[in-house]
Amino acid sequence: GTTFWKSMPDSILSNNYGKTIGIIGGSFATEANAKIVYDMLREKLGMTVNSAAIAGAGFCQGTTFVQQSANFASCDIYVIWCSTNDFTNNKANGNSSDSAGANTQWGAFKQVLANLYASNPNASSWFSWAALCLI
Repeated sequence: GTTFWKSMPDSILSNNYGKTIGIIGGSFATEANAKIVYDMLREKLGMTVNSAAIAGAGFCQGTTFVQQSANFASCDIYVIWCSTNDFTNNKANGNSSDSAGANTQWGAFKQVLANLYASNPNASSWFSWAALCLI
């Protein structure tokens, strides 16, 4: 739980201290569901957390990750917090040869990376898998 994070000195976690983090995702990543994680990032790492996550979103589902990332503010770190929404709504996986923007999870994934790279080419991208989205 939070005891682990609270017991760690900030110096151990300082590589990312004070950075801005951008979150893209579905319901797992919304502020209400991920509050403990976001609070730890703010409190322990002094991070600014910007979340575009919307319940029901996926790479190809709902307010898509492509839409969320299209005009995302420049951040130091981006987290693409994957969801199960594409799978449960039978959205096509596609494959690694799909072009960016294709209506598949692979194509959308490539477009999200292109969008985030355009916002800040020096940013890090992290992934949090709620489920294996890309098979």
